[in-house]
Amino acid sequence: MNMIPLKTEYWNIYETKQKKKREELSLLNVFFCLLVIFIHVTAEPVTLYLKDSPLYILTLSLHRLSSFVVQGFIFLSGVKLFLNFGVDDFSYGKFFISRLKRVVVPYIIAFAVFYGWFILLGVIEPSLPSFLRYLVIGDITSHFYFVIIICQFYLLIPLWRRMAKSGNALISIVSSLIVMIILKQHLPELPRFLFGIENFPHTSRLFTSYLFYFVLGVFAGLHYDDMMKALRKQTKAVGVAWTVTALVNCIFIYLNSIGAYYALWLENFHILYCFLSIMLCLILGDKAVHRKNYAKRIRPTVKLMDKPSYYVYLIHPLFIFALDRTMNLMGMQSVSLRYLLRFAVVYAASVVVCFVFGKGKKTKGKK
Repeated sequence: MNMIPLKTEYWNIYETKQKKKREELSLLNVFFCLLVIFIHVTAEPVTLYLKDSPLYILTLSLHRLSSFVVQGFIFLSGVKLFLNFGVDDFSYGKFFISRLKRVVVPYIIAFAVFYGWFILLGVIEPSLPSFLRYLVIGDITSHFYFVIIICQFYLLIPLWRRMAKSGNALISIVSSLIVMIILKQHLPELPRFLFGIENFPHTSRLFTSYLFYFVLGVFAGLHYDDMMKALRKQTKAVGVAWTVTALVNCIFIYLNSIGAYYALWLENFHILYCFLSIMLCLILGDKAVHRKNYAKRIRPTVKLMDKPSYYVYLIHPLFIFALDRTMNLMGMQSVSLRYLLRFAVVYAASVVVCFVFGKGKKTKGKK
């Protein structure tokens, strides 16, 4: 199933490409944001439900099936950066300034909010070294690691542009997959070997842990139309393959969790599942935007939520923390009730944030 051409004819790209924006990418961006919220909202019941209960199996399975979303975001970043490769007048200065304004500054603001929250709770002691450490590593809350990773990809944009001009998609994609797998397994050993550091817990925040998905996105952006044509032809095959990998994923993550069988190969198998999930989302997104009622019923909402979705990603765990604290003070112990309230309140608050920022930007744009 050859979804991406093996060779790029770049002079043809420069001559024939027209600047384009794909609606399905915006739809996927919003969907992935909502899926991230689901993962974080579901984290508590996955931890607290009894492992022999049907609710545990259900929430664990849904949590696992949703865990391709960061990979999906990184793939989308690669696609969007190179979708109009050769059409836009690219400037490194403008690129880095735009990423600073759109990605880094909102991250710093959101980080400061969380830092202040944890100071108020007495979780951390305020100090400049701790502020800078948490800011750079992105581990004051777990979801910030995505920002740290994507910024590394942005800093390496000269490398990705050079790779895009090299002309061989297959070698680049396969090489990135091999490098990612090897480094995920052995990178923690390098600090010990090179510097004598026994414990280096931050390898998951290095761009190499997601290298394959970004490189795949780069070439998907370069050959977007051809890729979508191939996916439309292979819809059934992708659907069947996804179903099989999803079942295997759910079965063995459950066996892992109860200690019945430790599938050491499962994390590498999860790469295949993530790839198929992203491809399936592209197929479904493409089908959705071509439905008759999409333009009237769905497009306005997607357009309103697309750009603010990054702000929702940054801030939504604060809603979870505040709600959890409130429920704890109320003595609420029912895992299911807490889950339902988390689900309702956090999604509602996130959608409100989306619409407030979306309307604000829309109003600002009209002035």
